[in-house]
Amino acid sequence: MIGWLPTLLRLVVIGIVLYQVVSVVRALAHARRVRRALIRGDRVTAVRLSRQAVHVKLGRLPPGFPFLLLSLGRILVACDRVGEGIAWLRLADESTGADHRAKPAILIDLGLSLASAGRYEEAESVLARASELYVESAHPDFHGGAIQRWYMRTPKYKRRTANARGYVAMRAERFEDARTWYEAVRAMPGTPRRNDRLANLNNLAAASVQLGDLNGAERYVDEVHELAGENSWSGQDYFLGTRGDLRLAQGRLKEARADLTKVLTLRGPDPRTLLCLAEAAYKEGSSEDAIGYLNRIKTPPPEPEWRRRLADTLESLAELDERAGHAEAAQKRRAEANTLRTEVPHPHEASADPLLAPVRSALAGRRFRGLSTPRSVALGLYLLACLSLGVLILGGFDVPPPAVLAEAALLVLLCAASLPLLRWLLGPEAVRANEQLQT
Repeated sequence: MIGWLPTLLRLVVIGIVLYQVVSVVRALAHARRVRRALIRGDRVTAVRLSRQAVHVKLGRLPPGFPFLLLSLGRILVACDRVGEGIAWLRLADESTGADHRAKPAILIDLGLSLASAGRYEEAESVLARASELYVESAHPDFHGGAIQRWYMRTPKYKRRTANARGYVAMRAERFEDARTWYEAVRAMPGTPRRNDRLANLNNLAAASVQLGDLNGAERYVDEVHELAGENSWSGQDYFLGTRGDLRLAQGRLKEARADLTKVLTLRGPDPRTLLCLAEAAYKEGSSEDAIGYLNRIKTPPPEPEWRRRLADTLESLAELDERAGHAEAAQKRRAEANTLRTEVPHPHEASADPLLAPVRSALAGRRFRGLSTPRSVALGLYLLACLSLGVLILGGFDVPPPAVLAEAALLVLLCAASLPLLRWLLGPEAVRANEQLQT
C-alpha cells in the first residue's frame, strides 16, 4: 500500500537539498554581480543590487541580515557615498550584540568610514570598542561560538584593529601615533601574508615621511624592495606614491616624477598624486608642467594637510606670475590658496534613504546575538537529526512499513520546526533594559 512512499520521501529530501544549493548559488551570484558592477564602475547598479538584497529580506529578518547591512554600507562607502554608508553601518552596529560574528567587521568598517569622513574622535571610539572585543569574549555573557572566541584572540584580528587605528591616526595627522600603531602591528606574533607585510612596511614609510624621518623611511623602502623583489603585489600603487613622496622630500625630483607618473597611470587623475607631481615639476623649474598638473585636479583633496600643500604650491606659482608681470593670474591663484586655507570641506552628509526608516523600524528594540552554549547544542542536535534522517531516506535501506511511516512523520516534524527553531536560535532578540541604557 505504501510502496510509493519511500520514493516520495527521497524526492522531497532531494528537493530540500537542491533548494539549499540553489539559495547558496543565488547568493554567490548576487555578490558576484555587485562586485562586477563595482569593477566596471557602474556604481548605480552596485548600490541598487545591494539595496534589493536588504529589501527582499526585510520581512523575515533572516540570521544573515546583519551581513546584508554590512555589505550595503561597504558598497555605499566604496561608491563615495560615505554619509549613507555610515548610516547603514551604524544601523548594523546597533542591531548586533558584541558576541555576533559580524560585529568585528562592522566596527572596523564603521571606524574606517568615519575617519574618511573626517570624524576622527568617533572613529577612535568605535575602533577602541573593536579592540576590546577580544576582552569581552572572555565574559560569561558572551555567547559567541568557540571559533569566534578564538578569532578575536588571534594576532590576525589584533593586526586588523591596530592597522585601522593607525589609518585613523594618519588621517588625523597624528603621525607619531600612526607609526606607533604600525610598529605594533609589525611586532605582533605570527606570520602575516607577504602582501600584509609589504603594506605594513609601506605604512611605516609613509608615516616616517610625514614625520620628516627620511632615513627611517628609506630603510622601510629598502625592506619593501628586498621582500617584493621584481614581483608585483596588491597595493603596489600606494607604495609607488609613498616612494615618490619620499623622493620628493629628498630632492630626487626625477625619480619622484617617475614614480608618481606610474601612480597616475595606475589610478587615474588622483588629486594627491597630481599635487605631488606639480610640486616636483615646480622644484625642477618647470612651472608650465606644474600648472598643467594642477589644472587636472577637479576637486581639491579634503584632508587639511593636502589642502595646505596645494595652497602653498598655488602661492609659489602666484609669485612666479607676479615676477612675469601677470598680476591678474597671481591674484587669482592667491585667492584660490586663501580659500583652501580657510574653507573646511563639508562633511559627508547622508541623504534621506527611503529604505533606512523601514529597516530601522523592523529592527527597533531587537538585536542579533551570538549563539549561547545551550542554543549551539540545540542547533547541533537539529542538524544532526536532519543529516541522519536524510542518510536513512536516501540510503535505500530495506525498512519495514512502520519505519517508513516514522521517517515520513519525522521529516514532516523537522520541516515544520525549521523556521520557528531557526528564528529562536538565530533571529533577533529583544534588547534588555541594561543594554538599552548602554546604547
